[in-house]
Amino acid sequence: MGFYLTWNGYLRKVEALIIAEFYRYLKFNEIIDVSASASYDLMSRQGDEEIHIEVKGTTTEGKSILLTKNEVKHAKDFYPKNALIVVSNITLVKDENGKINAEGGNTEIFQPWKLEQEYLVPLSYKYTIPEKIE
Repeated sequence: MGFYLTWNGYLRKVEALIIAEFYRYLKFNEIIDVSASASYDLMSRQGDEEIHIEVKGTTTEGKSILLTKNEVKHAKDFYPKNALIVVSNITLVKDENGKINAEGGNTEIFQPWKLEQEYLVPLSYKYTIPEKIE
């Protein structure tokens, strides 16, 4: 789930929130974390129907998010059997031991998630340095 992984235990709280929201929203009976092996975060099932879910979290208002090339491709390939969940306004708090914890957040669900090309902005490129010719 992107940068939730570094937020010391907040991942479980966010997962619980997302699962509860998604159950309530779609009435799906199964949600599986596939983030370790897929280019999206969660898979939701109801019988034979399957929805692929991308989850993004931010300390901002969530007006924009960063997506990888694979996340963009997957979102386009699996529309309309996909969803985007954005958890915004997350607060980072340092405890007495210096550990940073995340608290709060507002959840917004976009399902189906139609990723529109006009709203994508390329932020970086990879450049392969050519070998020197002697």
